[in-house]
Amino acid sequence: MGFPYCQKFFADPMNENYMSEDDMKDTIKYTLCTLGQPVIVPQSDYFTGSIIIGYKDNGNILVAYRYLPYFMDMNNNAQSVTGEVKDWYKNDASLFIAGKRDNVLSLVEVYREGSRLIGEQLAENVRGEKQRYYNDWESFLRLSKEEMISFVKRTKLVPGGEQYHCDIEETTAENVWKIIYESHNNTWCIMAEARYYVMNFFRQMKEYFPELLEELNELDNHFYYTQDIMGGRYNKEIEDPVKPEIFEKQEVRNRMADCVRAFKEADVKGLELVEKFLVRLRQSKGGHTE
Repeated sequence: MGFPYCQKFFADPMNENYMSEDDMKDTIKYTLCTLGQPVIVPQSDYFTGSIIIGYKDNGNILVAYRYLPYFMDMNNNAQSVTGEVKDWYKNDASLFIAGKRDNVLSLVEVYREGSRLIGEQLAENVRGEKQRYYNDWESFLRLSKEEMISFVKRTKLVPGGEQYHCDIEETTAENVWKIIYESHNNTWCIMAEARYYVMNFFRQMKEYFPELLEELNELDNHFYYTQDIMGGRYNKEIEDPVKPEIFEKQEVRNRMADCVRAFKEADVKGLELVEKFLVRLRQSKGGHTE
């Protein structure tokens, strides 16, 4: 995007890019007022990936701008929210500063580059090292409860879990089982949300590449289908947050495993569609920036 000097700072004193509360406040004020740029806060509580557009009380209160997470309002995900955040400097707080911009990309160039990156990431999932994730996730769900507990004790891994690697302090079967089902709370959401935004990326791209409307419609429809496997089928099996008494049932986990297999197959098809689209995109001289 033309920002070669971007930096990330952390409130965690153990991080090498640690920044004190006073310095972080000064950085926010300098970035907003002098550079004229917003500040990105990637996580924690209200922020959930917010853009800081202002401050009050010398930085003790931040004014955050964000969009609702996709699962909060599927019918109108374009609705933005602005609010004030107090007591924001906590151990997990972080800031992303874009810094000086070298060049400005047009929206057409952004869509071209974004399409290439989507293909690159999908290729890593389908053909690269990450392809094991689907298979390990599916196989893990098909194990018995006892086999799952034994696997996690032995490997310190929870395939398909939001936190794939885990540190186990108490290795009782009850504790390990809790780690397993709680780690699956948000996996479906992460997977569904990523494809949901890919879908919207291609949907919005139609305005700028009308000569590729047929291909973009196909991509739009496909990634709607892909996100629905996780967001519409998988999560309904165990509810949100996951109910352990449901997750414990083998037949439920088998259906979840079927969803994972369908999800992998959908990503394979999605990569095929994206790669075909990229060929057409390179041939296209179209696109407009009005």
